[in-house]
Amino acid sequence: MEIEINDDEIDVREIISKMKKELNKHNITEKLHEVSLSKVENNYTPDSTLDLRALHEKVDILNRSWNTNPEFNITSHRKYLGPIIVKGKKLIRKLLRWYINPYASGQNEFNANLTRTINELFSQYKTVCEQFELNKANYSSVQAELENKNEQIRVLKAQIHELSEKHKDQAGIAYANALSREMEDKLTNAKEELTEIKNTFYNKLSHIEQLNQTHFDAELITLKQTTRVANERLRRIERKLRSVQTDDYGHIELAIAKDGYKDESQNTGLDFDYYLFEEYFRGSREEIIERQKQYLPYFSQASNVLDLGCGRGEFTELMWQQNISVVSIDIDDDMVEYCRERGFNVKKADLISYLQTLEDNSVEGIFLGQVIEHMKPEDIINMVKLAYKKLKPNCWLIAETPNPRSLSIFAQSFYLDLTHNKPIHPFTAQFIWESEGFRGVEVKYFSPNNPIVQLPSLSIPTMDPEALARFNTGLQHWNEVVFGNQDYFVAGKK
Repeated sequence: MEIEINDDEIDVREIISKMKKELNKHNITEKLHEVSLSKVENNYTPDSTLDLRALHEKVDILNRSWNTNPEFNITSHRKYLGPIIVKGKKLIRKLLRWYINPYASGQNEFNANLTRTINELFSQYKTVCEQFELNKANYSSVQAELENKNEQIRVLKAQIHELSEKHKDQAGIAYANALSREMEDKLTNAKEELTEIKNTFYNKLSHIEQLNQTHFDAELITLKQTTRVANERLRRIERKLRSVQTDDYGHIELAIAKDGYKDESQNTGLDFDYYLFEEYFRGSREEIIERQKQYLPYFSQASNVLDLGCGRGEFTELMWQQNISVVSIDIDDDMVEYCRERGFNVKKADLISYLQTLEDNSVEGIFLGQVIEHMKPEDIINMVKLAYKKLKPNCWLIAETPNPRSLSIFAQSFYLDLTHNKPIHPFTAQFIWESEGFRGVEVKYFSPNNPIVQLPSLSIPTMDPEALARFNTGLQHWNEVVFGNQDYFVAGKK
């Protein structure tokens, strides 16, 4: 098609010059650049530090070695005494088989659960690696598609250049402008599509990584808890094995405690692992220490304090942190051994018997944490009388115990402990403290229930306001009786 120009005033060179100025005005030449996915910042780097093959070999080793057998072959390298030593060892193992085999079975069960958990984590880790490789392949596909779009842009650019050379008139300029706008739109769409693809890709990777990390963290917490409890079980077995001795005739006997105090509670026949029970149900030592910081003002001026019924030694450690000398007393072998391993000054003794050995006016503070609910009423009264004699003037006796004014403790915690005797009402405890001569006796409540279990107040616009107020007052009283604070302490100064 030929375009005939009859106007003598039209200057073709001037038209071409204006066309170039128009292109430069819209930055057409700057926008016609190539876009490559390689120029997109990639901030995601997968964690590839683990050697999958080495990890698989370790898991295989674990799967082959989780089962332990206490019935191993007993041998001796001695020529003459060897048979006697072997027979002696087999006899001792046979005598202890009733005690060792249940714990060995429990250890095998723990090893089996741990092995299954690690196998599951390893399987999920392999799945994540495979998903990552699949995403890499998708990433390459997206890059190829973008290269194709770059090639289309280069073709459009060449077409524009060709048109600018062929068409020297106003129609050519208009067509070039329309083509350049179309090219700009396609380029903008390509950038937006690339950004969307990039965001979707990284979001999927981030989501996969987040799900895997959340599951791994939960499994790790469970494993740590299970491992901690299993370690304490093994420590208890070791402590009991150390307590088994043989006399000169080869007879097995239990070692007697060297503290000089008779533990009458061991004659009850209740073989109860109270240390493990507290690990399961009372809470961590860190939580208990944080809760017991409320007693620091009562003992801040003391130089020597008694922790009666010390248990795992949370209050003892709190006193150590304040550089206050403290003697810990408990009748449970596991508790005493645990506190010794932590370096505490602990004695195995009945607390009444121990108080009787002390001089009057010699102690600057006495604390009992969750103890008096284990004692008989007469022992509680006797303990308070002895504590008053042994304390120096202006020093405190404090006892912490479950709060029976909150009925929820009977459903949640009190009867959970087989060694609890009976709850002590806070008014009764206050009366005993005051009757034995303590002054300034305080009763303070703590450990509130979760608010979600309490009944909410009602708001009914159509109901009589006075009746509604009486109802909500009764509802509040009900919440205090049923869902009130779960613990209290009574404190008295000599």
